[in-house]
Amino acid sequence: MKLTSELIKKKALELGAQVVGIGPVYDEPDPQRDPRSILPCAAAIIGFGFAVPKGLYRAMEHGNQYYGYTTLGVKYIDEEMAEIFLFKIGSMIENAGYDACLQKAVPNLKVKGDKSTNPEVAGTYELIHAEAVAPGKPVPDVIIDFGKAAEACGIGSRALNGKIINEQYGPFMRYCFIITDAPLDLDEPLTEPLCDHCMACAKACTGGAVSETGLDTHKCHEHYRNKDRSNPKLKDLPNTMWGYQPCLCGRPCDLACWQHLLKRGVERIAKENLADIVGIASADRFPKDDPIFKILPEVKSVIGLGFQVLRGIYRGVKEGTTYYQYTTMGVENMEETVMPMASLKVAVYLEEHGYLGLPERRHETIMAEENGMNPEVAYDEVFRGRTEEVQMNFLDAAVRCGLGELGLNHTLLTDEFGPFVRYCFVLTDAILPETTLKTPHLCDECGLCREACPGHAIQEDGTIDDWQCAVYYNGANGTKNPFMPPDAFPERSDRLEVIAGEAKMTPEKAREILKDIWFYPPAQHSFRCSICGRACDMACYQHLEEKGVLTKKYKTPFHQREDWTFSVDDFK
Repeated sequence: MKLTSELIKKKALELGAQVVGIGPVYDEPDPQRDPRSILPCAAAIIGFGFAVPKGLYRAMEHGNQYYGYTTLGVKYIDEEMAEIFLFKIGSMIENAGYDACLQKAVPNLKVKGDKSTNPEVAGTYELIHAEAVAPGKPVPDVIIDFGKAAEACGIGSRALNGKIINEQYGPFMRYCFIITDAPLDLDEPLTEPLCDHCMACAKACTGGAVSETGLDTHKCHEHYRNKDRSNPKLKDLPNTMWGYQPCLCGRPCDLACWQHLLKRGVERIAKENLADIVGIASADRFPKDDPIFKILPEVKSVIGLGFQVLRGIYRGVKEGTTYYQYTTMGVENMEETVMPMASLKVAVYLEEHGYLGLPERRHETIMAEENGMNPEVAYDEVFRGRTEEVQMNFLDAAVRCGLGELGLNHTLLTDEFGPFVRYCFVLTDAILPETTLKTPHLCDECGLCREACPGHAIQEDGTIDDWQCAVYYNGANGTKNPFMPPDAFPERSDRLEVIAGEAKMTPEKAREILKDIWFYPPAQHSFRCSICGRACDMACYQHLEEKGVLTKKYKTPFHQREDWTFSVDDFK
């Protein structure tokens, strides 16, 4: 059978590797690290990655077991597993007539001149007396740089804390390689490092072994073994019989790195699916009786996804020329198409990495309140008193996730888009780095949102009367409704008060009026078209833009001409 890259990868995965990559032989200026010093006619490097179970880290984190990580997560993978694996793959290559130079980890050897150490073993041996066997030959032993080899194979790159990290498995992986002269199809090498020097690993290392310049292996050696007594409560444990040290620090640098990579992956997936803002809150930020703990009792993090509602969608309502676009594109499309896709993709990404991902969306027509109302949907299509369907407090969660701050009219205000934003969430049992809470600075309680409401639905303290809001969201104020006929509400004695936005609504009265508002057709999914166009939000946005506090800038201002209005006299 012809030896191919596809055949090698298939066999490697069958034998237990989680990742395989085949890369070019890179240029290495140091002959003691050069793959060609081992095989001058080398044509490819084959890299293999083996996942280290996260449970081994969890046992160290909880202070229960330390030898499991050392003996199984380090020693066994690097030695027994790698040895039999490399022998099988190497035999397949050599049976096809090509050389297979096996490269397993050599934990206790250092090339001549290398003064670093390896924290994972009790001691290392620098080959200080080695000499080249002939002119032009490198000083033995030649030990390739696993980090460079992983990059060439496209399977990982060296992180600030010295570990090789993989896109999918992060730092929870061990590696081995084969140098060969077989003419194989090559994968694309990594051209950008996976480590972005976020410094999470440095902050996590209580031994101070990681800094902006990288890993101090000697400090790490002391801290790894707890010789620096950074954990005074931990008793000394003996080395294993094979010379490997028990990892008494628990490698918090790896855990911090993984959490950062996972968060970065969540942000990437979310933004690829149109999210503009991503914020993350630890479940500890929420009160113990918060609905999130009923929905997912094991929740550790809440991921908030914020989506801009395009400013141009509001423009038609502000100009009095186009109304359907706000509801269909700014509400229905966001709630039923855009946000569900993004939250599902993020949840799937988390589950691909071994965590639960539970997307959370608004259920617009299901309410726990017996007499509640959602102004955005048809009043007679709301199922009320449904307490068995537990729902999050969306606005509160958005603030806790650091998406924005609370505005006077109980809306979310973001630095980028002001109130022109909608949001959804993903609950997960993954522990992710938190987003800093926003310090309130946008809302100055100017009251313009309250003044702009065509139905006076916003109270002095910002509380919203949802039934009042629903009536005027649907266009009961004739002075701001170009579709209302002059004889609207003919049976009502208070019709002019209603049309002027001055009538006080009760739930019963609101139902009567909403039943008679058929001046404009509804959208799909029970959404009613907004005739007010969220006048409160438009007034808020205009104010924030004029103050210059929004970070997203436009070529032209939102407010360009005087707001239009009809006279109540037109309906007498």
